[in-house]
Amino acid sequence: MQIIYCETCGSRIPQSEFDGSAAEGTDAPAYCANCKPKSTAAKKSERLAAARGSKITPARTSGGSGVSGRGLSPMRSKDDGSSSMLFLMLGVGVLILGVIVFMFNRRESPSASESTAPSAPPSPAVIHKDPLVSAPNPKPVTPSRTPTTTGTNSPPGPTPQTTDSDMEKLLAARAAKGLEEAKKFFADHPEELIGYKSRLEGIATTYRSTPSGPEAAKLLEKVLEEIAKRPKPPPPALPPSDAAWKQIFDGKSLDGFNPNSLTTGVWKLEDGTLVRDNTKVDNSMQTRDNFGDGVYRIRFACKGLDSVYFSIRQAAGNYKVWMVDEAIINAGEDKIHELVITSLGDQVTATLNGKSYPVKTEGAPPREGHITFNGKGTFFHVLSIEIQPAK
Repeated sequence: MQIIYCETCGSRIPQSEFDGSAAEGTDAPAYCANCKPKSTAAKKSERLAAARGSKITPARTSGGSGVSGRGLSPMRSKDDGSSSMLFLMLGVGVLILGVIVFMFNRRESPSASESTAPSAPPSPAVIHKDPLVSAPNPKPVTPSRTPTTTGTNSPPGPTPQTTDSDMEKLLAARAAKGLEEAKKFFADHPEELIGYKSRLEGIATTYRSTPSGPEAAKLLEKVLEEIAKRPKPPPPALPPSDAAWKQIFDGKSLDGFNPNSLTTGVWKLEDGTLVRDNTKVDNSMQTRDNFGDGVYRIRFACKGLDSVYFSIRQAAGNYKVWMVDEAIINAGEDKIHELVITSLGDQVTATLNGKSYPVKTEGAPPREGHITFNGKGTFFHVLSIEIQPAK
């Protein structure tokens, strides 16, 4: 008689349970009536019922009509699924973070192949640094000591030291060239003794220590002798008595006067005469143009003058020929006065109302200059200013 024990609980299984089909499996493994595995259909029905009640999908069983010796695996609960999903997402995040860190480190530290391979020169469009500044330890440029030639870009050499002998040669060359040009000028213009004289004076004075200096001085003596032999030009002649008078002021406009004399409003044109306003700031009247030798005629009227003057050939430095005598002018207040000035070189005379009038000279008046006048008193009117130019 065979004694059989239950695979699950280990109790002895009586023969009666095998005969009544309460027990199962006489061959190992064997189970008692209490531990006997359920049929496949019964187990599937129970799993479906449990799944409907708990809304959890039952675990799949292995194929076949029976189950060998082991119980079903416990089904996963809802909490187990959420935890798995959380761990899955956390793993994906760690993976993505690792990829980002890897790519960043790759950009900062190039690979060995990239660091050893020669890189192409950068495009000029993206270079922002001055190559001369960034160049390490630039070598100093040593100027060339060889003489440079015209048309080359080589740097000039050091300036050679000039000796006294070199300076003498340079001055001698300049003097010789100047003397040659002066001789050529006189050969082309033999009548221009004055111009030839000026050139020789410059050479004889500036380059007297050179060979050309004494030569220029000898030529200058001959030129001065020649100038002394020439007849002097005749002095300017008086215009004929019937010569036409040139109007400088005709009583119609102020165009012949310097605009600076009109800025203060002292002088104005009234009824064909030039009137001085004594209420304005003092300002003399001056012609716009210069005039030289000839006969001047000025007509004017005045009363109660405190001062008055007329001048001709006035130029820079206040050089002028002028006349002033309030006593003579005030002696004839009730008429129009006529002042006539005759200028021929250094000879200047004047008449007032047909009588001789004293003339004073200030400085060394030039041969040409402005006509200037002014008068202060009850009134001072200028009727006309005219000139007969000398021949």
